[in-house]
Amino acid sequence: MEIDYKNKKVKTLCSDIRQARAKLGHREATELFSLINLIESAKNLNFAKLINIHPGIVVGRMQYDKHIPYSSFNNLKETYRIEI
Repeated sequence: MEIDYKNKKVKTLCSDIRQARAKLGHREATELFSLINLIESAKNLNFAKLINIHPGIVVGRMQYDKHIPYSSFNNLKETYRIEI
């Protein structure tokens, strides 16, 4: 799923949290970015399903290759705790 922005101004607003907070306010900007994150997560989930691997592996690899920041899409990764 691709996000098609109406114009460059909207794209900037949707990709820069500081500008979004300045124009929309903290609450609305946070909601906007969580929805954009949801759309991007869906794209990663579809790709993972297509190649039949866990979405966390796709996300981890994209983070490692610096395609996305390490703070993005961590909700798709599973966390394990090993106790000795």
